[in-house]
Amino acid sequence: MAWKEMKYDKYKKETVDNEVRIIRDACSYILNQSPSFLPIVEPLGFFAEEQEAKAYLVMEYCEGGDLQKYIQDMKKSGSLISKALSFIEQLLSSVNQIHENNIIHGDLKPQNILLSKDKKIKLADFGLAQKLQAGNQYKTSHLAGTMNFIAPELFQIADEPQIIIYKISADIWACGIILYELLSQQHPFLLNQIDIPDEELKRRVINDEPPELPSQYPESMTNLIKSMLIK
Repeated sequence: MAWKEMKYDKYKKETVDNEVRIIRDACSYILNQSPSFLPIVEPLGFFAEEQEAKAYLVMEYCEGGDLQKYIQDMKKSGSLISKALSFIEQLLSSVNQIHENNIIHGDLKPQNILLSKDKKIKLADFGLAQKLQAGNQYKTSHLAGTMNFIAPELFQIADEPQIIIYKISADIWACGIILYELLSQQHPFLLNQIDIPDEELKRRVINDEPPELPSQYPESMTNLIKSMLIK
């Protein structure tokens, strides 16, 4: 087993309760549709210590680590095309299943994609996930997520004083970045730079096009990733 410790004070209680509710809802929906495999880190229990303002979400342990570590290992050992293509299929299927349940993950990145012992993908960390409202979207007053995986339209909206509208396209963009990293072992807008200022990253995401992917991959696959990164 593994567990996630979270603050559970009056400011965080609603967010934590929402995360637990969404994970349970998503698991229930997916298992009703396809009981053979659950592509989400399964919640095993939840308990809170309100006096100490802490909560604990107990989850299954994923022995395979996360996709970020796998990508780093690929840099050292060389890319395995067959395994990369398998991960792509699994990831897109997993994300599609939560979207079918009207859930946006909101923070898709390699660190939040865990691997089981037999290298099956499990989505993790639903702390920013939300149920879609009317019109297949949800509204918030602030930009959330990990900078390297935020969609360009959200950067543009966040620069203006108004409500930010999240749609499933935000998850699709993040998936495109993840798949690009999986095939090239580098971020399409960071490339080999470890760290750049946030404003420069925003400029690149909004204005630049990602470099071409390595030629050894099928054209259909590279075209798919390009379509996910359309601005």
